[in-house]
Amino acid sequence: MKKILFIILLFLCFKVNASENVNVKVEYVPNVYFSYKENGLTMWGQFAYIYSDGVLSYCIDIKTPVTKTSYTVDNSIEVNKNVRLIAYFGYGYDYNSYKTLKDYMATQKLIWKELGTDVVFTTQSQGKGDVIDISSNVNRILDTMKDYDKLPFYNYKLEFLLGATYRISDSNYVDRNNYQIIDNSGNIVTQEPSYIMQFIAKELGGNSLRVKRKYINRFDNIALVASNSQNIIRVGSIEDIYRDYEYLVKEGSVNINLTDAISNSKTNTGLATYDGIIFDMYDTNNNLISSVASASNGILRFDNLSFGNYIIRARNFNTYEDISLNENVDINKTTYNYNYNYALTPKSINLKLIKKYKENGIEKNDSDIIFEIYNSKMEKQEITTNEYGEASALLYYDNYKILQKSDSKILKKYEFNIDTNDFTKKDKVYIMDDSIINAKIKIELEDDTGMKISNSKVLINDKEYIKNSAEKQIENLINHGYKNIYLVGHSMGGVISTYIASKYKEVKKLVLAAPAFHYLKFKNDKPDIIESIIFSPEVIREYKADVIFSRWFNLPKHAVREFMNLVSENYKCPKDVYVPTLIIHGTKDNLVPSTSVNYVYNNLSSNYKELLEVKGINHDIFRSDRKEEVTNLIIKFFKSNCNKKYSEIKKI
Repeated sequence: MKKILFIILLFLCFKVNASENVNVKVEYVPNVYFSYKENGLTMWGQFAYIYSDGVLSYCIDIKTPVTKTSYTVDNSIEVNKNVRLIAYFGYGYDYNSYKTLKDYMATQKLIWKELGTDVVFTTQSQGKGDVIDISSNVNRILDTMKDYDKLPFYNYKLEFLLGATYRISDSNYVDRNNYQIIDNSGNIVTQEPSYIMQFIAKELGGNSLRVKRKYINRFDNIALVASNSQNIIRVGSIEDIYRDYEYLVKEGSVNINLTDAISNSKTNTGLATYDGIIFDMYDTNNNLISSVASASNGILRFDNLSFGNYIIRARNFNTYEDISLNENVDINKTTYNYNYNYALTPKSINLKLIKKYKENGIEKNDSDIIFEIYNSKMEKQEITTNEYGEASALLYYDNYKILQKSDSKILKKYEFNIDTNDFTKKDKVYIMDDSIINAKIKIELEDDTGMKISNSKVLINDKEYIKNSAEKQIENLINHGYKNIYLVGHSMGGVISTYIASKYKEVKKLVLAAPAFHYLKFKNDKPDIIESIIFSPEVIREYKADVIFSRWFNLPKHAVREFMNLVSENYKCPKDVYVPTLIIHGTKDNLVPSTSVNYVYNNLSSNYKELLEVKGINHDIFRSDRKEEVTNLIIKFFKSNCNKKYSEIKKI
């Protein structure tokens, strides 16, 4: 048998001992010959079975005959991957299912072709006779080689839900008897007859799986050599193929979005807040799994939920009306992320005003009396007393100021507040009874039981009331554990804020907007608007139309005196202020003069102080066209360190 002297150096060295002696035997096959072309000449030889220690082997040197029976293992000869695959999937593959002469011929032909020589098998020597058709055998070997490194679910998206059990089917039609699946702990996953794998997703996050395709070791891989004799190979095993798959174990989640039923949005009505609303999650055995409190944006989220069923309940609605919630949630393989929207109705009270007066000792109903109701955002609604002297309104959770706009029969007006503490009861009834002989404001309150609370007085223009109320709020904050308080005061509030900053060490930063330490000119205890506002009549009309500033035109005498007394009592407070302070003043402020802010700036004991003169705005700084800019400057001031000594007057 002719052999070709051609050895290709390839990638895998056979792991055998070089000193080993192997017996080689040749059995020529009758009527089977091979031929090939070389340098334009036809070369031929008789095909033969070659055995090495009884194992069918293959020649790799087509030009040289087998002349020796004793061969030595030569581990310096390397055989390429394709030759190894041809020999493995060729003759005798699949538990000896392919063990015919044509299988052997096809295997030898492909090995020779891989090494550079293509042969044709005929029934006679010298290329004569009939060509022996082994094409189907060749194609079978080549097709099997194509699937050598094919693994199940090659493009499988590996993503699992925590706690769920999965059976992963084979998407690449690989014989499941030939491979193993190994988890990230090194354990072989038990295979089922109908599925690749069954496993439970236990560890949240990234994990890995190794899929190994196992190939049986038929016999040792060796290369055989003998002097002046054909070089021979015996290939009986190939490497197992494996691929590592990264997979993600995800958790289920429940997202709860709270909305305000009145505003029909995320925006809260009034002073209602989502803070403190708690949702509890239970399992099917009514065991508490976790509790989540709503943030101020009304968003809650339950995370790290494994496969299973849950019940969600709500509690502690505080500023909103309670709702009945018993929501069932099923975290499964297809639905694991839930979004729920709940509309909450803010708490409310029914306000009823009863306006009466006495004439000649006879009590009468005061009809057509208009009351203005302002919430914390200074949004206004009006109610008017009917023929029975009654007016009603539904008020949602907020702080309100009630102002009597029109004159009563006695020419007396009422003003009082409703704060959030009053929302513990559903109804509020205010009975206002005017008397000719009673010049003071008298408000009788009637609670839900109908009992009258007499001689309640609302002295909103009393300086001590205002001052003490501000202190009470600060002390409430301190009592609740707040140790770093930032204070903003506007106009008269600037005077009160300066006083508080001088008294309470918990105040760490101070903003004074148009602090009214100097005030308007007065005539007969009334502000002289004509002298104080020297601009156009349009400006005067603008101030008169304003809800707040219009009161300057109709202030009672004692209110003006109390304001002047408040300033006088706290005039020297700036020198006792040591915290960083930002002063803001509008260049068109005609109610508080520039001398007022300059006085404060020059008398502060703060190491850090800054005066901002804002062009083009009047006394109403926080409702001007530049309100957002001013607000951002205040926020920037609050966020700054203010550690270094700093003093500056800026014009912006």
